[in-house]
Amino acid sequence: MLILAGVTISTLTGNSGITTKAQNAKKMSKVSSEKEAIQLAVSLAKMEKYLDENNEYYIGTPLYDKTLENGDKWDVIIIKDTLEQYGTDWCYVVPGNYGMDFLRKKLHVDTALSVKCSNYVGETIEDAKLLGMKGILLIGHIGKFIKLAAGVMNTHSRQADCRMEVVGVHAAMNGADAAVVREIMDCINTTEAMEILRREKLIEPVMESVMKRIEFFLKNRAGEELEIGVILFSTEDGILGKSENADELLKKIQENR
Repeated sequence: MLILAGVTISTLTGNSGITTKAQNAKKMSKVSSEKEAIQLAVSLAKMEKYLDENNEYYIGTPLYDKTLENGDKWDVIIIKDTLEQYGTDWCYVVPGNYGMDFLRKKLHVDTALSVKCSNYVGETIEDAKLLGMKGILLIGHIGKFIKLAAGVMNTHSRQADCRMEVVGVHAAMNGADAAVVREIMDCINTTEAMEILRREKLIEPVMESVMKRIEFFLKNRAGEELEIGVILFSTEDGILGKSENADELLKKIQENR
């Protein structure tokens, strides 16, 4: 580009000029596209070793590992050998041991049909679609899954912590006054918040509106190709809320093992 003198021309072509900014924006767009292409190529390369003789992916094969902040590793969607043997494409998804215990002790279902997603709810949904899963049922403690009602798909507290905000807003929507909302906002955990809702006889209406928001965000993330449901529980109250299709998904997962 020729370097032209003059105030007007400089405005157009200088380092901070309109033309330069447009060119920079174009370069950044190209870089972004190339980066996405590279990431896709890497993912596909890692997946190639999991193709069978028909060039189809083994359902449930871990695609890659993620290193968490604490140094532990988590396979994005680990499905155990028993699942690969069954060849199922329906499963339960739990964040960790609380969810696994609830599956076994309260719902009395086969935990071999479950995977752990840690805090990565959104990425697990994406990977379930990538693996060709037909349906998943998320089951988690309210302390983690309440965040889904705000559209938060990484439930680690360092990523986002909107637990009391969600409970407080939905309490207000269902008739709680300002004093009760402030009391909820001062809670340290959801156990304390649930005690306030219980005192105010608001658990049922609050959880009803919370579940509607959770369903909205999960279905939006899953799209039409993956059936998705959710169950929220607490140690004190058991099941606090569940999506409209939760019972149907429970049945499908057991039947399609």
